[in-house]
Amino acid sequence: MIRKWIQYSAKQVGLLRCHRLFNGISEVSLLLDWIRTNDSRRMKIL
Repeated sequence: MIRKWIQYSAKQVGLLRCHRLFNGISEVSLLLDWIRTNDSRRMKIL
């Protein structure tokens, strides 16, 4: 039973790490998109 619990918790930790990594990547891509849109707006203003 303890072994099963360890495997389960390890799986949960792995999922959490993957989730965090995915969130980080999506945040970075959103930031890059925002920068790109702002750059294009700046170019139009200039």
